[in-house]
Amino acid sequence: MTADLRLLLLSNSRDPQGRYLHHCRDALAERLRGVRRVAFVPYAGVGVPWDAYAARVAEALAPLGVAVDAVH
Repeated sequence: MTADLRLLLLSNSRDPQGRYLHHCRDALAERLRGVRRVAFVPYAGVGVPWDAYAARVAEALAPLGVAVDAVH
């Protein structure tokens, strides 16, 4: 069995109004179509505890039906 591994990288997480992952919501929905769970590596957060960063991402992806597993 071969795993379907894909990588998604974003260089910024907020739009000019400060909304989290709002500016890329459509692209995320398209890219994550059919995906139920993702692994998230929270090391890029500056001044944010890893668990809090992962929770923020999980909250943003929940409306897309995607669960987040933090890898740390």
